[in-house]
Amino acid sequence: DNLWGLASGPMLLHSDNYDSLVVSSLDNFKVMTQWSDKQGKMWDFGVSGEIQNLPQNSTFTTVFVANSGITNTMYSWGRLLQRYYNTNRMNDADLTLNQLGYWTDNGGYYNFNWWWKIGRNVSTSGTPEKLLLEKLNELHHMNIPISYMQLDDWWYPGRNVLGGVSCVSNWAKGQDKLFPNSKGNLK
Repeated sequence: DNLWGLASGPMLLHSDNYDSLVVSSLDNFKVMTQWSDKQGKMWDFGVSGEIQNLPQNSTFTTVFVANSGITNTMYSWGRLLQRYYNTNRMNDADLTLNQLGYWTDNGGYYNFNWWWKIGRNVSTSGTPEKLLLEKLNELHHMNIPISYMQLDDWWYPGRNVLGGVSCVSNWAKGQDKLFPNSKGNLK
């Protein structure tokens, strides 16, 4: 896939035997971007073209981390950033760090944009509640252990602004049209 500007993150390159290299910013993460063309012949890395002004004497550090194996390389990169910023590994008790979950935010397939794209037609597609239960059942039958489900703010009643929920009015109850059983079946 292509890297596109501010949506990009660290780049991992690997050989057929998984010798790997991570290239990323070490600082100024929000202004440093990566981009590649669709053919994979060009790769740009640097300050985003969206940045109009930089303070004089600004510096930006790029880090290259090489190791054997993709996972080992990513862990090495993570440890380097932790040492640099003098931070520790997050709490291992956090469910979202240790268990596989199903997300419905902007990065998920069944997200707000998907539901609007099909016109929120519950008569032809069923309710999101039914759809998500079917998806969880399908994953269960594939022996994929989903431990939790993240339901993004748009699944809840609230004030809609430009098609998105900007102020949830009741986190405990899903929108009746989307969740006729008030999420009871999803617990």
